[in-house]
Amino acid sequence: MLENTRRYSLELCLWHPRPTSLASFAARLTRYAQTVRAQLATVYVNEGFAASNCDLSSVLVPLVMDRVALGKHVAQELRGPVQIARQAEAVIFSGAKFNKLDDLEAVVRRGRVRLVLAGGLLALPLLQANAELNGRSFGLGRPDEVPAHAIEQARKLVLQMSRQDVELVLPVDFVLEDGRVADAVPSGSAQRDVGPRTIELFSRCLTAFAVERPGAVIFHNGVLGQFEQPCFAEGTRRFMAMLRDLHRAGMRVYVGGGEGSTALQRLGDPTQVTHCFTAGTTILKALGNDLIPYLKSLYLAATRINAQESIHAI
Repeated sequence: MLENTRRYSLELCLWHPRPTSLASFAARLTRYAQTVRAQLATVYVNEGFAASNCDLSSVLVPLVMDRVALGKHVAQELRGPVQIARQAEAVIFSGAKFNKLDDLEAVVRRGRVRLVLAGGLLALPLLQANAELNGRSFGLGRPDEVPAHAIEQARKLVLQMSRQDVELVLPVDFVLEDGRVADAVPSGSAQRDVGPRTIELFSRCLTAFAVERPGAVIFHNGVLGQFEQPCFAEGTRRFMAMLRDLHRAGMRVYVGGGEGSTALQRLGDPTQVTHCFTAGTTILKALGNDLIPYLKSLYLAATRINAQESIHAI
């Protein structure tokens, strides 16, 4: 039995294949997958949410297994917490990974979210895009930290949120790498945390949201700064306390895994929110239009096998 099979470099050719090139490596991939089946196992169980992205988990090995299954934990998360988190009307996207803009775009496009708060490096392209669209300028500090494609994507996102009447809340001050608090990021400098005025702004917006939509779902992913360093942890610490207060006020607060989960464990307590996931990016993808295609395919495969066995039994 294989559990949580990680992807192999051989499978990278499947990420962006051209129809005309499939035949050139199909035989090699088939031989590789069949060898795994012949020499290692015939049953595959997915019991790790974090290993459920196509870019992390093998998409070939499960195809040749006699049986595939979702483990108990993954199945329970899919039936319960993931479904509830998909009802989120307020989301907090933060961190240093610009590919989260893809997930944010999918979440906004789905049309349920009414309030978006952004922090960390992820907020920088949104800040610049928002400033440009309002006839202002915003300095990125170190432009090399923000890829051009992220800024272009951010422009489309800001316009999309405006069209869909989604409120976007962005940082208004920053803690710089030398510890100073500034309203902007000076050229050559880097922001390492959100400032106190930003935390107050986030608190007001979320409190108003809780009053307008009592009992609604809030989803938080990532961290607001380099919380691993005490001098840049204050924004994330205060935000974790804010999530606790929202939960106590009756809001359903869900926190994604990865850095968000780690920060909650270090600077707070996982029991102070409704649910804390063990996976981060995988859950972000679930909040969009597609409910984790890889897990769905495994579920359908397991269902098909079980249905066939039931027919044979009859």
